[in-house]
Amino acid sequence: MSTLREEVRLEEVVDGDTIIVLWRGQKEKVRLLLIDTPEMNYAPFGATPEPFARDAKSYIYDELIFANKLEIELDHPLRDQHGRILAHIWINTDRLLNEELLRRGYARYAYDFARHKHKARYRKAEQLAKTEKLRIWSQPNYVKKSGFRSDKKYKTLAEHVPQSRYKYN
Repeated sequence: MSTLREEVRLEEVVDGDTIIVLWRGQKEKVRLLLIDTPEMNYAPFGATPEPFARDAKSYIYDELIFANKLEIELDHPLRDQHGRILAHIWINTDRLLNEELLRRGYARYAYDFARHKHKARYRKAEQLAKTEKLRIWSQPNYVKKSGFRSDKKYKTLAEHVPQSRYKYN
């Protein structure tokens, strides 16, 4: 697997860990490697987003919409079981989005099933967010090994962010 990065253009922010980009002339859904953010719960129709899901989506949107340069760095495997490209996302050449989501408490470290680049820095970023009790780590027992606990109300930063805000063409 090549370690080269390739420039892409943002098309849409799907949620806190998934975006759609224009890559090699094709629109591709990209899943950020080694992280997991709370779910927007699009299905079943009308489902309520998990706490902090809108916050993570809003953070990604704000970071990517103003980026001068957006690059994907591929790893192994290339795609997941849903056909999404798995990648590390670089902003303006020097900032790793996956790491920043972990460091700011929007995501948990997850899906570590192979040898991946940036593993150590991601774990360190998550540990700093845990220590500082940022966002998902601010609510006791919200983050679980298998995901996020949504069976009770947790405080979140964003009340409502219009869906149309996340389109970019």
